[in-house]
Amino acid sequence: MTGKPMTGTGENSALYETDAAFLDRSALARQVVKDTINKVLLGAVVILVLALPALISSPTWLHIIVLIFFYAYLTTSWNMVGGFAGVLPLGHAVFLGIGAYTSTVLSLQYGISPWL
Repeated sequence: MTGKPMTGTGENSALYETDAAFLDRSALARQVVKDTINKVLLGAVVILVLALPALISSPTWLHIIVLIFFYAYLTTSWNMVGGFAGVLPLGHAVFLGIGAYTSTVLSLQYGISPWL
């Protein structure tokens, strides 16, 4: 037994081909289970994140959680552009600064909430 399916018409060739088909189905089943578990975990995390403002009553902790998610977003975008693409992403800092400045001016001058 070499582990490769045989293409001949001998007695053992059907056995090898059946084993290969079984292994393919087994690998597919493992991948489906793995994908399902990943989707369930992602859904649980999304529900938890959406429920956080209702579960936390302290403004200090809510502010800390917002900062954690903000920096996680910034780090992930920096990693995608700078790490995977190999580009020096100076535009990220510029757009982040423009957004922060604009939201601050709108909040202080016009009373518009930055959470819109």
